[in-house]
Formats: sequence, structure tokens, C-alpha cells
Amino acid sequence: MPRPRHLWLGVLAAVVVLALAGGLVVDRLLELALRKPVNAYLRARTLELVRAAEDGTLDIAVPRANLHLLRRVLVLEGIRVRYERAERGRLRRLEARTPRVELTGVVLWDVVRGRDFRLRGARITRPVILLDDLRLAPDTAGAAAPAPADTLADLPAPDSLLFYTVRSWLPGEMHGSRIEDLRVSDGTVALRRVAGGDRTTDSIAGIDVRLQGVSVDSLHERVFERAHLRVAHLLHAGPSAADSLVGDSLALEVNADDTLLTITRARTAAVAGTHGLQLAGLHRSQARRTLTVDTLAWQPAGADSTFFSHAPARSTRVRAVATGITVMGLPPDAVRRRRLLAGGAWVQGVDLDVLADRRVDGIPPRRILWPTRLAGLDWLVGADSVHLEEGRIRYAELQPDAGRAGEVSFTAVRARILNATNEPSATATPMTLEAAALLYGEAPLSVRIQVPVRPGPLNATVTGETGSMPLTTFNRFLGPADGMTISGGTLHAARFRFTITSGQARGRFQASWEGLGLRKVDPRTGTQDLGDRLVTLFANVVTREDNLPGDDGRLPGDRIKYRLKPTDTFWGALWRALRSGIVNAVRE
Repeated sequence: MPRPRHLWLGVLAAVVVLALAGGLVVDRLLELALRKPVNAYLRARTLELVRAAEDGTLDIAVPRANLHLLRRVLVLEGIRVRYERAERGRLRRLEARTPRVELTGVVLWDVVRGRDFRLRGARITRPVILLDDLRLAPDTAGAAAPAPADTLADLPAPDSLLFYTVRSWLPGEMHGSRIEDLRVSDGTVALRRVAGGDRTTDSIAGIDVRLQGVSVDSLHERVFERAHLRVAHLLHAGPSAADSLVGDSLALEVNADDTLLTITRARTAAVAGTHGLQLAGLHRSQARRTLTVDTLAWQPAGADSTFFSHAPARSTRVRAVATGITVMGLPPDAVRRRRLLAGGAWVQGVDLDVLADRRVDGIPPRRILWPTRLAGLDWLVGADSVHLEEGRIRYAELQPDAGRAGEVSFTAVRARILNATNEPSATATPMTLEAAALLYGEAPLSVRIQVPVRPGPLNATVTGETGSMPLTTFNRFLGPADGMTISGGTLHAARFRFTITSGQARGRFQASWEGLGLRKVDPRTGTQDLGDRLVTLFANVVTREDNLPGDDGRLPGDRIKYRLKPTDTFWGALWRALRSGIVNAVRE
């Protein structure tokens, strides 16, 4: 009895060994048989996808294709793709490679019988994609019509673009394709554009892509049920040192309910003498139509001394930081349609510090003011209203021979901007800025500015008023500016209103004060010599010591009159117009 039993065990073992050996042989034969058609199929589909002309070359290599029937796994190793096309002095080149692509859940019977290509999973490991767009010589063809400068508005949505791209790789008789889980890890993408002496480089490293439920069907354009894209590092370097962008982490989540974009941190790499943009904590929800930013900053990278030593003469340094930004009502296709129009925007805090260098004589450049720039944008931008909850503003000037910068400051700033847009249908109504603050942290100040957003000369209507404060507080700006300081006095109230039309500011300034005294000092040392004393004496003779309301309680008024210069900034024009009324008011 034991002998037949051992015999059957031996036969069973032999059958198992033969089955395993047969499976290995079949796997090996299939691997050898598949390598050539897989290579040919990839080449044919890529040629159809890129519509390569006769002068284009495409090379695709799949050195090793290993199919395990029992485990339903297909492994492609060492895939390399290279494509080049030269046309009218322009060379376009694509190189892509990956050491390993693993497809799991492969069922060849479904492909043969049902014309359905279904996978349980796909893994792409450490892919590298390099793209070059090199303009080697000027385009002298002349016959072809020039390409449009901007085709962004004509691009399809990302999901449709992915759908058409993947479908073009499938045979026409294939009913559908589905991958339950697609993952790409540790990838690198680099794009280089060269035109003459200008070079632009874009690179993305550390890519982590996960797509769940990737479906391509000729009847449905739904490509995936859920997607995740994470970029650990992104770099954009343009032809100039100031044209650069670095991103530390970017994540894109797509599900059935929403599309979410998150940027942990991004910044432009500012060089000495220039400003850079810094962004942290951006979050965009397509379904909710919201955009939030934790912090947005515009400032130089180093100290003020470093900035001014490298910047052109008579430059202005800006440090602006906005926190808690929320934008509501932003349409899902806003960027694609170049219409960044929101229902409202809220900013929790703004800290603005401006320092103008006036230590070197020179002629400032001609200015194109922001209403004209905004009206001339090829994007439609803006919001119905913008609200600032809390802010601080400091403006300072460095004057020749001054020991310190003269400054004016506003604290507890609260502001609202209405109709803040360049949309043509809305620009018939002026943009309106309403703000309240404490001047030098002491006097309550309110102002209302109306500005039409349109090209051409500046038009504006400005009204405002301020409350009581010591006049000596203004010495923070007057002393370093020209050495003419205020020795005493109290401002009780002031009101102003003026309009700017056809390059001319006209209006009225009314103020009430008493005990005004002037004193001329050296702007560096703060002391007086004989000449300063004589100037002080003369200044007090020609100025009004008191300017109080009359018996009827009305404030005296003086004329505001100022002709704008081509070198004026927007805020500089408003200040010089107001200053003309102040000067007329203090004269005896």
C-alpha cells in the first residue's frame, strides 16, 4: 500500500514541476513574442498622437517586457522615448525614460474577447521627461501666417485634454479602458525654451501622482473618479534674473465633489536691488468658488542698505505683507477664460512700508498711473468689493543731508473698495475707495476717493477730514524733509475736497488751528545758526498763528490748485494737490 501512495505523490510533484516549468516557458515565449508588437504599437500610436511629419524622428525602445500569466502582471523595463522635429529654424525635442512600469491585473482574455483593457493597477517608477523648444534661427519662411500670441482661451479643460490624449493611444476597436489605481512616484519634468540669447527653464521634481478609477470610454469623457498630484519642488527660471519662481510644495486633489489646489509655499527669487513675491498657504476650491491665501508678500530679499546700493538712483523700496486673504465667487474656468472676476475679497491684515530714496538729484521717470495700466490689461480682473479689516501704512523719504528719514504713518486702517474691476461694462461707474485710519496714531482720518478705470489722463474726486492732534507731530516728516519744523500749536479739524480733470486739481481746503509756530533748523543736527533764525522770524511773520471758525461757526476755506506733472505718481499727485491747499491756508 505505501508504494502506490508514494507513486501518486511523485506523480503529483512531477505534474506541479511540469506546470511551473510550462508556465515559465509560456511566460518567456510570450515575453519574446510581445516585445516586438508592443514596441511597434507604442511607436504607431505616438506617431499618430504627435502627427509627426517626414522630417520628424521618433524612437521608442522597450528593452524588456515580462508577462506573468499566473500573477497577471506585465513589467516593462527601461522604456525610452525620443522625438525630434525641426521646422523653420526651430527644434522641438522630447526625451522620456523610466526604469520600470508595472501593470497588475492584466487579463488578456478580456482584451481579445471583449475589447476591454482593464488593469487593477499601474506603477510608473522614477520617470524623467525632458522637453526642449529651441529657436535656432529667425523664422524667414514668411509665407505661413504667424501663430496667435495667446491660445490659452482655446485650450480644453484638463480632464477633456487627458481624455482625448489617452483615447488616441487606444485602438479604434477598443470599447473602453480602465485602471483602478495609477501611481507615479519620484518623477522629474524639465522644459527648456531658447530663443536667440533668451533662455527659460522650467523643472518639476519629486512628483507623486495617484489616480483612482481611470476610465476612458468613447461614450463618456469621465477620465477619473479621484486624483491626487503632489509636487515637492518646482522651479521656473526666465531670461532675466528677476524672472524666476520657486515652489516648495503643490498638491492637486480631484474627486467627484470638488477640485482642490493647495500651494504650501512659492516665491520669486529676488536679486539685490529688486523686489520678490512670496506666497504661503494658497488653497483653491472649484466647487465652492473660493481662493484663500495665508500670506502674500512683496518685498526685497535683504536689508534696505543692500537694496539701495544695487537699485537705480531715486528708487523706492516697498515691503507689503497681506494676511488672511479670502476671495469668493471666483468662477471655475476663470484662468482659462482670462476673467478673474470675483464677487468679493476680504483681507484680514495689511502692513505696508514704503521708503523713497531722494538723496540723489535726478529727474523721475514719466509715470503711467494704475487706472490706465488696469484698463489696459488683457485679463479682466477685479471684484464687486474688497474689504480690509486692519492695516498699517508707513511712507518715508530719504532726503539729502538728512540724519533720518521723514515719515508719515497711518494705523488702525480699515478700508473698502467698491467696483474694483476693469470689466468694460462696470467701468462706467468709478472705482470707490473708502478708508478710515489714525494719522500718526493720533488724529482720526477718513477719506473717500473715486477714480474711473480708463486710459488717458487721471480723473478723480477726493474728499476727507481729520480730527484734533498736536501740530508738532508733523515734524516727523517736515524736519528731515527740509528742516522747517513746527514749534507748537494744535490742529482742531480739517476738511478737504478736490477733483482732478484734464491734468488739473481744483478744490477747497478748510482747517482750524491755533498757536502755530515755525522753526527752521539744520535737517541733520536739529540746531540753528543765524540764517536759520532769520528764516524762522520771517516764516512766523508770513504765516497764520491761529485760524479759528468765525462767529457763524464756519471754517475758513482756501483754494486747492495744482497742475499734475508727467512724473507724478498717483498718490504723489493727490498729496501735492492737498499740500497746495495747506500752503495757501497757513499764509498770512
